[in-house]
Amino acid sequence: FYTRDFVEGLSLHDIFLKSEAHETPTLISPSSATMIMQQVALTVGYAHNKGLSHQNLKPQNIIVKEDGTTSVLDFGLVLPPGLVDSAHCKSHPFHFLSPADQGDLVSADIFTLGLIYYKLLTGQMLTEPLHFPPAHPKISGQLGHILTRCLHQNPENRYKNASSMARDL
Repeated sequence: FYTRDFVEGLSLHDIFLKSEAHETPTLISPSSATMIMQQVALTVGYAHNKGLSHQNLKPQNIIVKEDGTTSVLDFGLVLPPGLVDSAHCKSHPFHFLSPADQGDLVSADIFTLGLIYYKLLTGQMLTEPLHFPPAHPKISGQLGHILTRCLHQNPENRYKNASSMARDL
C-alpha cells in the first residue's frame, strides 16, 4: 500500500459542478483560469521533462486550494514512454482524445490540458475540433493560440511538453 498527503481544496470537477448549479457559464475569470493552468502545466511539464506522462489528467485530479495554488493528483499511472500499449491510450478517462494520439502519451496529456483549459475559460466542454481563431468571446489572441496548439488534431503541431505550454501561459 501507499499513502499520500491530504490536499484541501476544491477539484476542478467540483468547481465545474458549482458553476453548472449556478447556471453561469463559468465561475473563474480568464486570468484565474490561466493562472491555474500555468501551475498545472508546470507540474505536468516537470514529469514530461523527466520522460514521463501523467496519463490520467482530468478535472477530478486537479485541486485548487483556498490560496489559489494547485495540486495535480494521481500520478499512479505514470510510466515512461514505450511501456504502454495503444489499448492503454484508448482507456483514457477524459471525454475524448484525438485519434492521432495513439501511443503518444505526452501529446495526449497536452490535448487533455487544452480540453480542461477550454472548459475553465468557457464553462463548456469542447465537443468538436477547435478551429483558429476559436469562436468564443472569452477566447482571443494569445489564449486562442495556446488552445489551438494544445488541441490541434495533428500531435506534431502541439506543444512538445507541458513546460512549453506553461511558458506561453
